[in-house]
Amino acid sequence: THMVAQWSRTYDYGHIILPGICLGTCGLYGFSALRSQKNWRHYVFAGITTLSLVPFTWIVMTPTNNTLFALEASGNVSDMELVQRLIVRWTFMHAVRSLFPLIGSIVGFSGIMSDIGL
Repeated sequence: THMVAQWSRTYDYGHIILPGICLGTCGLYGFSALRSQKNWRHYVFAGITTLSLVPFTWIVMTPTNNTLFALEASGNVSDMELVQRLIVRWTFMHAVRSLFPLIGSIVGFSGIMSDIGL
C-alpha cells in the first residue's frame, strides 16, 4: 500500500508541475520560430517533439496509471508482484516519455547554434 501511495504522490507532483513547464517550453520554441528566419523549422520540430509527451502519456501510460489508481482506491494491495510489475512498467514508460523533451532540447539547441553561425 505504501508503494502505491508513493507512486500516487509522485504522479500528483508531476501532474501539477510538468504540463506548465511543457507549455512554457513550447511557447519559447514558438517564439524562437517566429524570430528565426532560416532555422524556424528546428524550433517548430523541437516544440512538437516536446509536446509529444502529452499524447504518449494519454495513449500509452493511462491504462497503467488507472490500474495503479484503482489499487490505491481499494486500499487492499495484496498482490505485491502485480504492484511491482506495474511500477516497473510505469518507470520504463516514464523514462521513454522523458526522451521527448530531451530530443526537443537537442533539436532546439542545434537551431540556436545554427542561428549564431556555429
